Amino acid sequence: MVSQLNESAKRIAFLAEENREEGQAILDGQTPKNFYWVAIDIPSESASGSLTTDLTDKSAGIVFQQVYPGQCNPALNDTGTCALYEIYRSGDVGLTGRIVLGLEHATATANIEISWQGITDRFGSPAQLHQHSTSGNYAAPIVGGAP
Repeated sequence: MVSQLNESAKRIAFLAEENREEGQAILDGQTPKNFYWVAIDIPSESASGSLTTDLTDKSAGIVFQQVYPGQCNPALNDTGTCALYEIYRSGDVGLTGRIVLGLEHATATANIEISWQGITDRFGSPAQLHQHSTSGNYAAPIVGGAP
């Protein structure tokens, strides 16, 4: 696993070494869906050191995104595996959890615990109540930038 840091946008992306060449696309705001990745946008004043964020706090300015494999659309009996994209912004209604991010000594670390509950149409009409949780621990050398 490697991580890449975009100095201007303060976005860090975690992705497998074999997908390293596509890391710049994530840093540039694209959302490739052919491999698993995680990206975290952080406030500019948090470009080095560590940051612990309560995701219920809108003023935290954190954005979490990921692409991961999951069930396509169970409401339509499509139980195949699809590349699912999700994005959460600190302060989103129904969002709870925390992100602990470290950027030190050319290494990025992240501990993520996220839960979201709300009304979604992701599974087709009608919109329905859904709960989703994401957690993970990441540690990787920073390539293409330094804290």
